[in-house]
Amino acid sequence: MLPRGKVEGSKIEFIPPGETAEIPKHLQYPGSSEPVCLRITKDGDVIEAFSIEVKGRLRDVVTHYHGPNASAQAPWVEGTVYKTRRDGSQAVSHSYVAYETSRGGKFLVRVFVVYDTRY
Repeated sequence: MLPRGKVEGSKIEFIPPGETAEIPKHLQYPGSSEPVCLRITKDGDVIEAFSIEVKGRLRDVVTHYHGPNASAQAPWVEGTVYKTRRDGSQAVSHSYVAYETSRGGKFLVRVFVVYDTRY
């Protein structure tokens, strides 16, 4: 999910609740828990990450983060979504890992999302 080279030797900051990073609108999940956010900085590059919990099903979360044609095999799934830059090259828009649990017929999905602030 995160290239080892981006993490080794990086500065990793926890962003306290109330000082939440500006999560792009398309990555915000409606009705989720308050996000727990991290900022990973190395050599001028900044990668943001957040973790949330969602009351619901894994397939709905995967559709939100990856689109309607993505497959969701319970209990967990990971994915990377690419974006085309203006010059036609590909860049990672975001990556995610989602894990579904259930108790008493109620489902909960834990999600970890990583995104590059440049794209």
